[in-house]
Amino acid sequence: MLFSVVVPLHNRERYVARAVASVLGQSCGDFEILVVDDGSTDGGSEKVEAIGDPRIRLITQANAGPGAARSRGVHESRGEWVAFLDADDLWFPGHLAELAAMAARFPRAGLLATGYRQGRDPDPAVPPEQPGRVREIDYFREAARDIGVVWTSATAVRREVALTIGDFDPSHAGEDLDYWARVALVAPVVKSSRPTAYYFRHGGSLMAERDRGDDNRKLPAALGDIWPSTALLERVRLAPEHADQHEAIELYQRGAVYLTMLGHAARGRIEDARKVQRLLPGRHVDKAALLGLALRLPAPLWRLALGLRRKLRKP
Repeated sequence: MLFSVVVPLHNRERYVARAVASVLGQSCGDFEILVVDDGSTDGGSEKVEAIGDPRIRLITQANAGPGAARSRGVHESRGEWVAFLDADDLWFPGHLAELAAMAARFPRAGLLATGYRQGRDPDPAVPPEQPGRVREIDYFREAARDIGVVWTSATAVRREVALTIGDFDPSHAGEDLDYWARVALVAPVVKSSRPTAYYFRHGGSLMAERDRGDDNRKLPAALGDIWPSTALLERVRLAPEHADQHEAIELYQRGAVYLTMLGHAARGRIEDARKVQRLLPGRHVDKAALLGLALRLPAPLWRLALGLRRKLRKP
């Protein structure tokens, strides 16, 4: 079997049948589907069972978070590659075929990732069939510029690599970034620019829930406090076996600090953003450095600019 498709499910009754249907509609049919019900309290499992396709296996466990659900799926999988799909997202019909072509072209790859679209359209139009640019990427350097260069519902990890690096971090925030970082330390990452998946942004999505809870987060006291991936990289970046990745890892860490600074600054917490700035490793001319210069402006000017921005954005 080429693909095991892992779908973590927690209270997504409204969406899960659509996600599973998008897998069943793939032009590449060499797959199994493992839906891991992570302690749902709605009728999502019943929706999955009602589909009645023999390629679907429903696994239930007590609620432990999306990372634990994905890890359970990896351990239960039988395919050469494990592809991930969140229960509220979907794939376009050529997704697995694109991943299969990438795997054949790059036999050493440990992680495959395609492009994706995002929005609030519950029934998005299928993109026209156009070839994408496929290449091996320097994951840390590219994620430093765009943290979404690899996105969970558009990825597949080689099962052999997955079993080598261990489970997803149990954290409910940033566990996916930590996982991609661990893969990138041991195996090539290959990216296709072709959009083959759809990230459905809605008010109840996990990212929306995280954004709403941002004001309650503590200020990081050290670089490793920002995300699980920065904690991991702070432990390994100076190890001799990763000497060739040192600069790229440092840029990735600076990108994480930048996003944390920006989050505080966008909420008018300028002093907090300045405190986070002190965690920046190294010296580079990048967006983190530019934001640091902007943070030297008086806090009242920042808040005035933010107030004007909010007024302009109102319909």
